[in-house]
Amino acid sequence: MSLDPEKVVINRAIYSNEYDILRELIKDIGSQDNAEEGYFYIDAGSTRVRSTGEVRVTRFSENIILWLSDCFNISNKDSIYMEGAFPGLIFEYYMFLYDLDIKGIKRFVCLTDMGLVDEVNSILFPEIFCETLEQAVFYFTNVANIETIIDVYEEDDRMDLL
Repeated sequence: MSLDPEKVVINRAIYSNEYDILRELIKDIGSQDNAEEGYFYIDAGSTRVRSTGEVRVTRFSENIILWLSDCFNISNKDSIYMEGAFPGLIFEYYMFLYDLDIKGIKRFVCLTDMGLVDEVNSILFPEIFCETLEQAVFYFTNVANIETIIDVYEEDDRMDLL
């Protein structure tokens, strides 16, 4: 089965001598189970590729790409590129906007039957920074795949600055 070109992003323009290598790689990816459900970022490095072993492929679930596209109001291909080229940047960016109280970004906490315990035995619960409760619920249920959600609520832990 061939991959949908809308679900594949390559980090740079490809040289003519690399076409066969990347064609083979994409064919191999397309033959994997459930490949049609994934989104793929192909990092061909910054120099010419001589074999498929020099290429790094990252697979993303449909849910994370759809969530990022919705939060940033960008295309799915842009979301694949952002998360592939700069893993975690989107979350850090939204946390930064939240800390500075920019763009209406809120902090949402997911209350579960089991919190995470940190080094000093404090119980922590998953959090996400986004604009709406709907985005937060989608993230916790479909991206983070948390099964035992008790509640998702907005919590502002910023200190008021004078």
